[in-house]
Amino acid sequence: MALTRKDATEIYEVRALLEALLIERFTDVASGDEIAHLEGIFTEVRAAAASNAVSEIVALMLRVNDHLLDVVRHDVARDLLRQLNARINFLRVRAMAKPGRIAASLEEIGAILDAVRGRDGARAGELMKASVEHARDAALEQLALLGSHRERDHPSGRRREPDGSRRALGHRDSR
Repeated sequence: MALTRKDATEIYEVRALLEALLIERFTDVASGDEIAHLEGIFTEVRAAAASNAVSEIVALMLRVNDHLLDVVRHDVARDLLRQLNARINFLRVRAMAKPGRIAASLEEIGAILDAVRGRDGARAGELMKASVEHARDAALEQLALLGSHRERDHPSGRRREPDGSRRALGHRDSR
């Protein structure tokens, strides 16, 4: 999937707004059982993170959003997130590739859950927005690294040298 930096930035911008809205509304309307269910999903996220199971974490984060949407019943947000999910998941994987991002995300999730438990929707929304922005920064950093590797290793089978010239991969000269 080829996403530009601009695409990724815009996707995260929309995602931050939608997920902040959802967690705010969830905090306002969720029953104790619905909050407990959210906590249960996050317990699974922590377990997946402990084994660095990135694909499982991505699937669980989709479950989080589905649960929020089921409780909040925001059909437009559901439609928008469904349209963006493939790109969001691609970017989530990139963000989690940054060393320390998964651990930071777990701390952010803990703070969001604390706000939800305290029924502070505005705070939960602010924390969710900040968490998505941190993920955006990590994903953009990883995309930039990926782009620099691709530029170095050109699909023509030539490696870009520091001086900008190219030479065949695997070719060694006697320099």
